Amino acid sequence: MWAILEGGNGRYELVGAHGQTMKYSVSAAYNFIRDNARKLGLSVAVMQSKKIIIHLVSIATPREGSSAELAFVIGMVSALSGLGVRASMAVTGDVSLHGEVSAVGGLPQKLAAAKSHGRRVVIVPRDNQRDVEQLDALLLESLEVIYVSSVTDALQAALQPIYRS
Repeated sequence: MWAILEGGNGRYELVGAHGQTMKYSVSAAYNFIRDNARKLGLSVAVMQSKKIIIHLVSIATPREGSSAELAFVIGMVSALSGLGVRASMAVTGDVSLHGEVSAVGGLPQKLAAAKSHGRRVVIVPRDNQRDVEQLDALLLESLEVIYVSSVTDALQAALQPIYRS
C-alpha cells in the first residue's frame, strides 16, 4: 500500500485490488484522520485542498478485514505530513473512532508474511501481546515487535523525517 497527495478536493481515492471491507477500512481511516487532523499535527488547509490517492498493491491472494486500518492511517498521515515511514516495517491493527488500536486475528500468519517479505519491524496492537509471546521463537527471530495502544503510539513508532539533499 502506498499513499500520495495530488491537487484535489479534500477527499481520497482508492485504487488497486480491493473489496468492500477494504473500502470501509480506508474510509474509516480517512474519517479518523479528518476528524482528528489538528490533534495529529496535520494542516487542515492541506487536507481540504489535496486528494489522497491510496493504492492497494495487488497480491496473489485477496485479503479482507479491518486489520489494515492502522496501516492506512499511517500511510495517509505520512502523505499529509511529509514524514516517511520507517523502512522494512509492517503494521496491523484495528482503529476505533477514538484512536484506540485493538487486537486482530491471524497474527502468526501476519508475522510470518512480514518476515518472509523482509520486514524487520512490526507494529502490533498491545492487546495482541500475549498472542505474540506464545509464538515460536524462530518466527520472532530477527523481528522487532512494537506494541501500541493508540494511533498516536503507532505514528510515533512508524514516522520519521525525510532527509533530502
